[in-house]
Amino acid sequence: MKKRYEALLALSTRGKEESVKEIIERLEKTIASEGATVEQVQRFEKRDLAYPLKHLNNAYFVNFIFEVDSQLIDKL
Repeated sequence: MKKRYEALLALSTRGKEESVKEIIERLEKTIASEGATVEQVQRFEKRDLAYPLKHLNNAYFVNFIFEVDSQLIDKL
């Protein structure tokens, strides 16, 4: 049985040649390749983190809303 899930991810592009758009597209394809149906992708602007995490002060946030079989959620 498929259930609806949300995944909020903080993306860092520090030290990467890919743009944020390319990373989001790659993540969306990966989620879909596992049998999920991606309903919506919400892109947020770059925001400062409340406190530094491993010398990271800001990140791009993206929220994926998708449906997938509950047995596959651990794999994702």
